[in-house]
Amino acid sequence: MKFFKLSLVLLSLAIFAIACSQSATNSNTISVNNNGTSANYTQAPTNANQTAPVNDEMATAKKIFGEKCVKCHKETGLGGEANIDGEKFKVPSLNYEKVVARDDKAYTRVIEEGDDEMPAFKKDLKPEEIAGLIKYIRKEIQGK
Repeated sequence: MKFFKLSLVLLSLAIFAIACSQSATNSNTISVNNNGTSANYTQAPTNANQTAPVNDEMATAKKIFGEKCVKCHKETGLGGEANIDGEKFKVPSLNYEKVVARDDKAYTRVIEEGDDEMPAFKKDLKPEEIAGLIKYIRKEIQGK
């Protein structure tokens, strides 16, 4: 009988704790009591604030890709033949196995310092812009 009562008490406490934690995480209204008065303030959902920086980063990276990369790699990232200032270049696809296999450090080096016919962008892009560009390429072009 003691075991049954103890189990019942523990189960009740567990249910109460779960209910309270769900209530706290789902609540978006704060009540403030000051000198016997109360006011309710509504907060924006926290998950909306958490996704905004990622979306901003991707939008910025897409813009940089359009300004710096599309001339050679095309909108799709498939590359091919590019004609820049009267010179023809064979640009690799960003989906080419060798390119996809590069780690982020190797991508960063190529973007900063250039490679073969690819120009260096170290003076044009900040480190965080290069990191965002790599994330954009991985997600939008390589589907990773």
